[in-house]
Amino acid sequence: MNKNDLVSAVADHAGLTKNDAGRAVDAVFASIEGALKSGDEVRIVNDAGTITRVKVTIGLIDGEWVEIKDGLKGDELVVVDIAAGNVASAA
Repeated sequence: MNKNDLVSAVADHAGLTKNDAGRAVDAVFASIEGALKSGDEVRIVNDAGTITRVKVTIGLIDGEWVEIKDGLKGDELVVVDIAAGNVASAA
């Protein structure tokens, strides 16, 4: 899934226009980028199914993708947003 696909999915799921969904997706990416640039941790779902904070080393950030150079094994489910009542599953 690329950014355009994500915007379309958000628009469909949330009943937003693609323009509004695009702004929402950009806001999420900006929040993640800001947190990662400031040295914050990422949150992952661990083997027990709970959320764990993990320190990471960030590489390139291009507004759509963030390179994580160190700190993750590669098969973790990274949490990007938590809202009450929303549950996502890895598919």
